[in-house]
Amino acid sequence: MNRVFMHNTMIMPARGSNLRHSSLRAYWNLLALSGVLMLFVVVVPIITVVAILRSTP
Repeated sequence: MNRVFMHNTMIMPARGSNLRHSSLRAYWNLLALSGVLMLFVVVVPIITVVAILRSTP
């Protein structure tokens, strides 16, 4: 839903300032998404390793 909305805003012809603002917002959304993804990739293995170490006597 959100991706479709972003796609529509990118396709729609807009004024320069509006287009720049929307592209900047999309860039920040991508940056936040990649940051969350990296956090997930880093945190999940650590949690699993800690759980395995704690479960073993």
